[in-house]
Amino acid sequence: MEDSTDQKKKLQPGTFDRSFEETSERSFKESFKESGEVPVLDFKTFCETAPMPLAVVDREGRIIFANRADQAILGLSEDSYIGSKLSDHYGEAASETLETMERESIAEVNQVFQANDEKGSKRSILLRICKQQQGRFVIFVADVTEERRSALLRDLQYETTMLLVGAGSISQALSQLTERIKLLLDYDCGLVWKADEKSNRLDRVVFVADEREEHEYLLARSVSIPMIIGAGFPATSWFSGKCENLSLSRNSTIFNETDSRLARNYKSALVFPINIGKKSWGLMAFFSAELIKQNEDVISVLNSIGLQIGQFVDRIEANEAYLKAQERYYVAITGSNDGIWDWDLLSNEVFYSSRYKEQLGFEETELEDNFDTFRSLCHPEDYPRVMDEVQNHIERKTPYDVEFRMMTKAGQYKWISARGQAIWNSMGRPVRMAGSHRDIDQLKAAEQERLDYERKIQASEAMFRQLAENIKEVFWIFDLESRSFLYASPAYEEFFKGTCQDLYRDPETFYSEVHPEDLDRVQATLQDPNIADTGKDIEFRIKGRPPERALPEIGLESQRWLWSRVFPVKSENGKTIRLCGIAHDITEKKEVERRVGEFYATVSHELRTPLTAIRAALGLIEGGLEGGNNQETIDYTTVARENCDRLIRLINDILDIRKLEAKKLELKTSVVNAVDIVLHTIESLKAYSEQRSVKVLLEKAEPVDCLADRDRLIQILTNLISNAIKFTPQGSQVLVGVILLQDENNDMQKVKFSVKDQGPGIKENEKGELFGLFQQLSRLENEENTGSGLGLAISKALVEEMQGEIGVESKTGEGAHFWFTIPRPGSMTKNLPDLVKEQSITLTNTLPCEPARLLILEDSDSIAMLLKAFLGRKGFQTKRAASVAQAKDYATSEHFDLIFADIHLPDGNGIDFINWLHARQSDLATPVVVLSGAENPGHSINNPHLIDYVRKPFDGESLLKILAARLYRGGRLR
Repeated sequence: MEDSTDQKKKLQPGTFDRSFEETSERSFKESFKESGEVPVLDFKTFCETAPMPLAVVDREGRIIFANRADQAILGLSEDSYIGSKLSDHYGEAASETLETMERESIAEVNQVFQANDEKGSKRSILLRICKQQQGRFVIFVADVTEERRSALLRDLQYETTMLLVGAGSISQALSQLTERIKLLLDYDCGLVWKADEKSNRLDRVVFVADEREEHEYLLARSVSIPMIIGAGFPATSWFSGKCENLSLSRNSTIFNETDSRLARNYKSALVFPINIGKKSWGLMAFFSAELIKQNEDVISVLNSIGLQIGQFVDRIEANEAYLKAQERYYVAITGSNDGIWDWDLLSNEVFYSSRYKEQLGFEETELEDNFDTFRSLCHPEDYPRVMDEVQNHIERKTPYDVEFRMMTKAGQYKWISARGQAIWNSMGRPVRMAGSHRDIDQLKAAEQERLDYERKIQASEAMFRQLAENIKEVFWIFDLESRSFLYASPAYEEFFKGTCQDLYRDPETFYSEVHPEDLDRVQATLQDPNIADTGKDIEFRIKGRPPERALPEIGLESQRWLWSRVFPVKSENGKTIRLCGIAHDITEKKEVERRVGEFYATVSHELRTPLTAIRAALGLIEGGLEGGNNQETIDYTTVARENCDRLIRLINDILDIRKLEAKKLELKTSVVNAVDIVLHTIESLKAYSEQRSVKVLLEKAEPVDCLADRDRLIQILTNLISNAIKFTPQGSQVLVGVILLQDENNDMQKVKFSVKDQGPGIKENEKGELFGLFQQLSRLENEENTGSGLGLAISKALVEEMQGEIGVESKTGEGAHFWFTIPRPGSMTKNLPDLVKEQSITLTNTLPCEPARLLILEDSDSIAMLLKAFLGRKGFQTKRAASVAQAKDYATSEHFDLIFADIHLPDGNGIDFINWLHARQSDLATPVVVLSGAENPGHSINNPHLIDYVRKPFDGESLLKILAARLYRGGRLR
């Protein structure tokens, strides 16, 4: 390959290199004489005996002769050399030179070429090419590698010095030097890293290459390199502290990568440190795709250049630091709020800046420039301490940084913060001390306020901690951003199995102890940034430590109930950043609730069972079971039945309130016809209204549907209409209405029910208490109109459960207008597959064509007897089983069209019997009517679609409707 330094001299005849002249010129002249031509007969002899390397090539550039001296230069054998082309060894540039000499009749050319010897090392070879008349070229060869390397090193050192002298910045100098060394040493790219010892990394500051896109991977990986030995190159070169010529292989660790991709792109690297004295400032490195080996001379020169660059960097950085210091000093004097003082320790004169004097309220000419000025203005209590600090700084070189008071022109003392630095001469004697004064009077006042505030905060924190750590409740603080607990009071460790420290490290410690059924609710609450300022209450179970008074019979040794209120802590911009919570143990409360629930269930069953028998017996008597009864008997029976109904309603109301309070009321929502429900309710109250001589009229009746629980809707209307009848004078009217409303806030439609009476009205101060529990308003002061005070409270709760609203409008003496709304599904019914259009069921044509066989599973003799009597009168065939075992015997041997089943039986559970029966019936399962005095059976039914629940006590009409629906299909039995 042609040497780049000889591009401009290409094909230009000229003087031969001095080294060549010393080795061959004399012999050449003696042999060629003045003609420069060699006789043909003597040519071979001359070439073989010539003392200098010599070769002959033909017109095509093929080597036809070469003496041993020429072959030895590149270490080639005669067989591999003779017959080869000159360009095979010296590149295409050699062939181009021969062609140009032939074409332009150039007789002689001196030119340096690059060639690889037998070991692959690059050599610089000087060729003197002479054109002969026979069309041949005689070439005299000289190895000038060492001479050129010496010249190269001289150029490198010279150019480094010149670049550093002329450079205006470190960046400029490093960029130019890297570019020049890359060219001189023939590398593909070069870069410079600066060491950042604080972060222990090498940061790239320079990168040079002819084509940067060819080095994209190197560019990306060399930005910042960790300075650890295990990271490989260049960290290893950093720690070696010397110039290294490296051969890169796939086994090399480069840029903290084993089997680095860089080793596939580059074969060699040259790196040397930039040192400032004994301290390394950085590294300069070069990469080549070819294998380049540098000798010790180059290595030595590069080490020297690294020191030279280091001196330059040190000088520039020191100069920049000096300029910055000068700039800071100038700004401090001219633009800073600090006052400047400069004390000559030898003359005791002091320079006080204008700002220094202004801080104390003095004009420029009102203070003398000497030390006595400071002594007279410094507070007498502070002056000795200030001078002690000055003495310590001068003698022990401790920092001078002190706060003291100085008198102002107004005669008041002001707090000053002073800093200073002494300067010592070459003998170590202090000669000067300069520094700054800063007015910190307001800062001191603010600091005092801060100290007072901190004392208050500390006192408040102490009170808070004392409260939080001594109360039995758990108090905690949860950070929404980090999703971690910042604080938990010691009571946490009494409830939960983990410690507070465990909780701080891992919030899962808390979640892992929450009952799986409650976990989602708890996590959602603790991740909710939208909790209202009033807080949010939540109850959940934990598998924590057992309470001190554990109740083994309900398993409280492994489960506890907690009540918690969570409330937000917001930032200045109103964003919730933390959640605070307080929780206490409600396990005993939950146990009480459980026992109360059991009590209600027991009372419900024990009261309803005899009431069922009484109600049924009275109904049969009223219906003429014993034949024609006289009017007096019928009247007495009616009184008994009405009071029985009243007692049943009271029990039902109490149990409804209980379920509503416990949030356990289950609604059976369906799409019902509002007008049909109203008419049904009016009809059911017909006897009561006639007794009171009050007419109940349907005032407005739009045929609309609503989304409601049919039975509960009837219950609400019954409460409101019966109240209206009760308070309406005899001979007056109660108006009931049903209209459709459009909600203004959305597209949802509502059905509005209204009940208007002509009673005495409601006092304004009583409206607020109207829907409360056990409220008996004094609209009519007589015993006949008293009630339990539960009806309106239950009505309100039921309406709200069905997503509606309830209210009242009334003025004293003008009657009362009660109303409530229920959502209308409209097109929403398409998305509610579980909702069934409620059908009006009448007893017309609902009885089977042939007597149906019914099994009555009931342990109460009285209820069973009355139920058989009632159903028998309606044309049904009945059979009674008093136990589960007896019922199984009957069901095994006989077929029944429907079964009435009690739940609580002497030898088992009615639900278990139903599941057993349905499991045996592979084809058509038998429908079942469950009769229960309890509120909720709480048992799993395998075929719930075949089950109807009837709560004791029941009325005959309800039973007949169920029988008609279950048994009659198109005039045939199921």
